[in-house]
Amino acid sequence: MKIEKVAVKCKDGRFPYIELGRFGRKPSLLVWVSGRLVQEGHIFFPANGRVVKTEKGSFVLKASDDYITHCIEIIDANRNGLPAIWRVDPPSAEVHEYTYDSSITGALISVPAGETVWVSWRTGGGWREGISVITPDGKYYEVTGFRDKEEVEEIRRLVDE
Repeated sequence: MKIEKVAVKCKDGRFPYIELGRFGRKPSLLVWVSGRLVQEGHIFFPANGRVVKTEKGSFVLKASDDYITHCIEIIDANRNGLPAIWRVDPPSAEVHEYTYDSSITGALISVPAGETVWVSWRTGGGWREGISVITPDGKYYEVTGFRDKEEVEEIRRLVDE
């Protein structure tokens, strides 16, 4: 599922950040955000920016015209505690995962601007599998329950048209 906006919080009234996922009472992934990306108290995805890791290990979504960051989530109804398994194309994609108490796995995916994102995923218990595709213009496609490689190739042809 494509996430289109996330509410922004501020530390000390000046430093915007978003919390993604939840593990108990703590966020699974805390990302500081460039103020240039905040609109009406939210971050809207796809965002013109890139998630980078600082020397101290914090994540920052920095504004950039060269990268686009998408946010997607996969629901695992089994709630088995195992994260989804991801394979993301293009290889240049940067993936930052998060979870919601074992039932949802999500990711911020930063890619060079103009690239189509292909995400092959399978829930931790193998309950669901599918492909999520995000085109450069922000269109989102999700196909679940495919049976073989030929079907995957047919999906690629349809999206590329």
